[in-house]
Amino acid sequence: MRSRGASLLLTRQSWFPILLLFMKHLLPPRLSASFLYLSLLFLLSDCRKDLPKREFPKCETAISSVSHQATQLSVEFTVSSANNATFDKIEWDFGDGKKDSGPSLKVTHKYEASATYEVKLVLTDKCGNVTSDKHTVVVSDAVVPTLEACEATYTNTTATIKFKVGSDGKSAIKNWGIIYFESDPSSAGNAIGPKPGESMPVTGEQRQVTLSNLKEGTRYYYRVFLTNVAGTDTCSNEFTTTADAEVTTLDVSNVGNTSATFNLSLKKTSQPGISEVGFYVSTSSNPNASNTINVPSTTSVASAGQSWGSKVETQLTFGGKYYYRAYAKYGSKEVVGGVKWFIVADITSNLVAHIPFDDSTPADLTTRNTPTLPKSASYGSGPNAGFGNAIIFNGTSQYLEMPDNSAFRGRRLTISVWIKTTDIVDRWMQIYSKSVFSDGSSQQLSANLKQAEAGQAGNAVINADYKQGSGVNCSPGVGWQNVASPFTHLPGKWYHVVTVFDGLTAYLYVDGVLKGTKGMIGNELDPCNDGGLRFGAENLAPGNLGGPRYFKGSMDEIRIYYSALSKEQVWALYNQYPNP
Repeated sequence: MRSRGASLLLTRQSWFPILLLFMKHLLPPRLSASFLYLSLLFLLSDCRKDLPKREFPKCETAISSVSHQATQLSVEFTVSSANNATFDKIEWDFGDGKKDSGPSLKVTHKYEASATYEVKLVLTDKCGNVTSDKHTVVVSDAVVPTLEACEATYTNTTATIKFKVGSDGKSAIKNWGIIYFESDPSSAGNAIGPKPGESMPVTGEQRQVTLSNLKEGTRYYYRVFLTNVAGTDTCSNEFTTTADAEVTTLDVSNVGNTSATFNLSLKKTSQPGISEVGFYVSTSSNPNASNTINVPSTTSVASAGQSWGSKVETQLTFGGKYYYRAYAKYGSKEVVGGVKWFIVADITSNLVAHIPFDDSTPADLTTRNTPTLPKSASYGSGPNAGFGNAIIFNGTSQYLEMPDNSAFRGRRLTISVWIKTTDIVDRWMQIYSKSVFSDGSSQQLSANLKQAEAGQAGNAVINADYKQGSGVNCSPGVGWQNVASPFTHLPGKWYHVVTVFDGLTAYLYVDGVLKGTKGMIGNELDPCNDGGLRFGAENLAPGNLGGPRYFKGSMDEIRIYYSALSKEQVWALYNQYPNP
C-alpha cells in the first residue's frame, strides 16, 4: 500500500501530460486548442525555474601589475588586476633561470644570491587571452646593521660620542649620524653626520664625533643611527656636562688674639656636586693642603650663593700674619679662591667709638656716642676699596664733634684714624682735640700735623699731646706731654695714625710702625672734663693768636678704645683691609 507521502512525490512534470490528454478528448476542438496553448506557457514558465545558471568568464584584456615584498633572498610576488580580470594560469620566469606556473596570484621565490633580477610573467585568462608583464626586483641578503659601544665622554662645554659598527648587515652602510638634544630624544634635535667625501664605516670600525658649544652642567640626550639597504639601527643614551665650581674667599671675622672665623661664598656650584668646602690657612704666602693648619671643613654647602664660615679657636699665634684661601672639592677636582691675609689680634674689644663713614654719615657703630657735623661735609673714597667712604673737610669750617665721654679720658686710651691731606703741610692742621671749642678751655688731648721745624727730618711732623700737671684749673697751655714723629709727607697719600696712652707712656704709631714714645709724669690725664672730642678742628685758648685750626683733607675709620692697644693690635689695625 502506497503512503500519503509517496503520492505527493508527483510533480507537475509527471501529471501535466495526463491532464492534457484528458482535456483534449473532453473539450470541443476550439476550446481544446486554447487550453493547450495556455498549458504549454504554464509548463515552460515552471520549467525555467529548475534550469542551472552558467557563469561566463570576463574576457576583456587584463590590466595587471606586480608587486613584491623581499625578506633578504626570499621574495613574495603578488599579481593584481586593475579591472578584476581572472586568470587560469600564470607562468613565472624569476630571472635567475628558474620558472614556475599556476593559477595563484601570489608566489614566493628564494634567490641564491644578491642581485637585480628582471622577472617575466605570462598571464592566461579564462577566455584564453594571453598577456605578459615584467617586474624588476633588487634582492639582497642584507640585514639591519648593528651598533656597538655607543658612549660619550664630556667636559664642561664639549662631548665626544663614540660608536662602533658591530656589523654592516652584509651591505654597505649608506648613512650614519648623531642627533643630540637638551630635551626628550624623540623630539627634533641637532644632527651631525658624515662630512662631504668622508667614507662610510665598515664592520668593526669605530667612529667619533665631537660636540662643541654645549652648556655647562646640562643634561643632553643623544641618538646614533646607522643605515644600510635593510634598515636602520639606533642606540640612545644621555650625559650631563660637567661644571666647575667657583668659590670666593671672604675677609676673616671675629678675630681674637689666637682665633678667627674664616669665611667663604660659593659663587657657582659644580657638576658633579660639591663634596667638600673649606680653607687652607698657613704662614706661607701660598696656603695649600700640604702646609695648612687644621681648619674644620663642611659638606653642607652645595648651592650657589651660599656662604659659610669656619672658626679656628686656639691654633693661631697672636700677632702672626696668616694667609688663607677657600677651596671646594667635587669629583676628582678642586678649585680655590684668592689668597687673603690678616694679622691675628683682637681689634674689637674695648672699642668705645667706631665711625667708618661708609654710609656717608658720621654714625658711631658702637652707638655709645652721637657724633655731629656742625658744618656739613662731603664724602669721598677711603684708603682702599675695603674701607668704603671717607669724610672730607674743607680746612676752613668743617669738623666732627662728639660730646665728652668718660671713656675718652681714662688711664688707658687709644685713638686710631686714617688721614690724607689735600695739599702739602704748610700750616698747623688739627687731627683731633679735646677741649671746649668756644673758648679753648679744658684742654685734655690733642694731635696735629704741622710743618717740620728746623733740624727735624722730613717735611712734616705729627704731634700727640696729653695734659698732665696743668693744675686743678687745667691751665691753658700748661702741662702738655708731647710725643712727636717727623716724616716725609706726601699730599694725597693716606697715613694711618695711632696714639696710645697706657698711664705711664705715650706711643705714636704711623702706618703700623712705632715712631715715638714719651714717659708720662703721672698715670692718668688731668681731669679737664668739660670739653668734647673733635676731629678736624681745635680752637685756641683766649690770648692765643691764630684762631681755630682746621684740617684740610680726608679722614676715615675713626676708632677709640678705652684700652692701650699693643703693637700687634696696632699692626692689625693698619692691615685691617689688606685685601681690597
